[in-house]
Amino acid sequence: MNTLNKIGLALLATISVASCSDSDYVKEEMKPQPKPKPEYSYKVTLTNITNNQPMSPLAFALHMADYNPWQIGSAASDGLEMLAERGATADFLADPLIVKNGSGDGIIMPGMSQSITLTT
Repeated sequence: MNTLNKIGLALLATISVASCSDSDYVKEEMKPQPKPKPEYSYKVTLTNITNNQPMSPLAFALHMADYNPWQIGSAASDGLEMLAERGATADFLADPLIVKNGSGDGIIMPGMSQSITLTT
């Protein structure tokens, strides 16, 4: 019986030691994953419903809240002037406060439409 007790005690000690983890374990903290930014799409369609007046190309801009391209009683910016007088969209859309932009494919003749879709 004494031998059986010694074997049982040795077996219990072995199981106890085997079930212990090592002391070098360092728990790594899980870093929270950033939430993906929501994606939005905006579609603008411009239809020229005039009788005989072509329209300049469509210029579409998503901008910061403090962006103000014109004010009553003030001179227009050079970019806005180029857009209005020549139909050139590049200077108008190059403003640094414009976050995302798009422009049409050219002059919009009476009865024609043009669409632009922007995705943020």
